[in-house]
Amino acid sequence: MKTRAERAIALRERCREQSSDLKARRSADEHAEREAIGQTLTLEGVADGLSAVTTGTPPGQVHTQVERLLGRLAETKAHWIIDGRRSRLPSQSENWEWTAKAACNEIDQLVPSLWDLLSSQWKRSGEMHGQYFHVYQSVDLVAMLDVQIGIQRWCSHSRNQFYREVALLKAEGDSPLEQAFHLTNHVEEQWQRNREILWFPKDEPLRSTSVGDIIVSLSSGTAWVVDRVGFQLIAEYNANQNKAIRACEALTHCFYLLYEADRHQGDQQSMDLWFEICCLELDMKAFFEELGVRPQWVGSRRTGSGRYQFTDKQLVWIGRLDPDQVPGLDEWYPERETC
Repeated sequence: MKTRAERAIALRERCREQSSDLKARRSADEHAEREAIGQTLTLEGVADGLSAVTTGTPPGQVHTQVERLLGRLAETKAHWIIDGRRSRLPSQSENWEWTAKAACNEIDQLVPSLWDLLSSQWKRSGEMHGQYFHVYQSVDLVAMLDVQIGIQRWCSHSRNQFYREVALLKAEGDSPLEQAFHLTNHVEEQWQRNREILWFPKDEPLRSTSVGDIIVSLSSGTAWVVDRVGFQLIAEYNANQNKAIRACEALTHCFYLLYEADRHQGDQQSMDLWFEICCLELDMKAFFEELGVRPQWVGSRRTGSGRYQFTDKQLVWIGRLDPDQVPGLDEWYPERETC
């Protein structure tokens, strides 16, 4: 079994080899060339960060160097993101975006390999999440009233309809989530003035972060929702679970469309919509029958409040299914994009 130092050296040499290959493969295509530049910069940065490691380097020293490298990569990724959001001429903006996106993607691919060089105790400590965080705020009050709705919205393909990014910040100290929360709350002055706030949108007023809002680690991609007390980790769902959750959301949407149509009976336009949505509802119910599990309605149908949702046990079961056992979303799938 290879030592920690030997694994670090192997990663370093792999980065150097990939960087040399990219430099040798020059492309006439501007897009491909810009992406190669971004990848090369990241690969060279990782190789340089591990340059002091030798076969005789003690595990503790390797650990220290890898930790420092992870910190530099997080800082570099933050700068790529921030610089990419600055105003530029259209041609410059596109070129920069290609380079920045490729550099950030390469960082995301290399970070797990660097985590493997560290102890499991370090991974459990929470340090893998780093010091840089995105903050997303809900666009309405629904997630504030029901955190579980916020979580389902965040995990859905319609995330951007319900959440907008309001800050990229650096949170230092032992409780970075608490700090990220406090840094994005108005206290004596607007939170945008805090020196730890690295970026925020300047086109509209911003509120304080509250229950139902989301904090995401730039380093690990892990997300937490602000709960009434503390923070709730948002579980990562696989493709099966995401498909089922999306179908669940679409069925809920159909219920509300039908609910509104029933309130306007006699209106020909409403009746046409009623018939169309009934067909979609039947398709989704067929999807759940084929899947072998049905979501439950939580709330009051009579007053038109609530939603369909899966229990945790149902989601675990869906997550364990072979992908071939999960039916397709068929014709109503694109309909959900425009609802």
